Amino acid sequence: MNLKNSIVANNTATDSSGGNCSGQITSQGYNVIGNTTGSLVVGDLTGNIIGVDPNLGPLQNNGGPTPTRALNPASPAFNSGNPAGCRNHSGALLAADQRGYLRPSQGRCDIGAFELAPSVLLWTTDNAAHTWRLNGSSFVGMTGFGGPAPGWTAQSYFRNPDESFSLLWAADGQAQVWRLNANGTFAGMTGFGGPGSGWTATSYFRNSDGTYHLLWSMDNRAQVWTLKADNTFAGGFGLGGPGAGWRATSYFRAPDGSHRVLWSMNNQAQIWTITSALGFGGMIGLGGPAAGWTASSYLLNGDGSFNIVWTSEGLAHVWTITSGGAYGGMIGLGGPASAWTLQSFFR
Repeated sequence: MNLKNSIVANNTATDSSGGNCSGQITSQGYNVIGNTTGSLVVGDLTGNIIGVDPNLGPLQNNGGPTPTRALNPASPAFNSGNPAGCRNHSGALLAADQRGYLRPSQGRCDIGAFELAPSVLLWTTDNAAHTWRLNGSSFVGMTGFGGPAPGWTAQSYFRNPDESFSLLWAADGQAQVWRLNANGTFAGMTGFGGPGSGWTATSYFRNSDGTYHLLWSMDNRAQVWTLKADNTFAGGFGLGGPGAGWRATSYFRAPDGSHRVLWSMNNQAQIWTITSALGFGGMIGLGGPAAGWTASSYLLNGDGSFNIVWTSEGLAHVWTITSGGAYGGMIGLGGPASAWTLQSFFR
């Protein structure tokens, strides 16, 4: 068995030795092996990390065609691959991980099947936006943008596997979707007129086939538009909200084809599930940190947990809620200034 840039750990075989492998293993460098009891590792030992937990997430849908185990930000496999680039058995550079996502993402490539990209927070104020990049809760950089004109705010961020991304800008009854390269340079935009005056485009979500969705909102009403990859209108549906004063602030399309819509009012949130057949599939209600906070963003994770962003006057909380509905922790942040709000979170 030859191993290169691979993780072997936490196996559950009943070998009496208790190790993660058995017999002779020929290393070709840059592996994480949890327990070598019962095996002999020979060959190129450069960059090997032995006897540690790789700190991985559960086997789940993390994007791409196959399940993977995501690296947690504190994983020893993070940025520990070959400094000259991760290579396949023929020595060719690997430009993508097992999911098809860009490799490397943050400096050196990561050991294993999953390349850890930074989480991104989108802060906005009148006609300006910042995208902050985080590894876990550690700040690793940011990019600033000026918007289309006074009165416009950035509402939503979406990253593609090649790390190009889209920003949704909105003004009264109008929207622009900006396409940006991985380095933040402008690659084009598409403009839209909304349902009418008083409506705001609050969320953008792109599907793997290039189609995408826009969420439009006004007091206690929402419309979800579907656009084709060529930016032509392909249909949509409307919703009435929980009551006066509520606004739809975030949209997510689940892998099973169902829809999630986040509604918010002063320090309260409701996450609605709409089935693929457009029937009501249930609701989760949450209370926020304090009066004056707004729930602005929702992200469903592959293990069924989700993240929700609360924001108020230059402050933000990113909450994790487990698949069972229990509180799973949070990251608290101060933004660029008091006039800024956190509109979007992307893992």
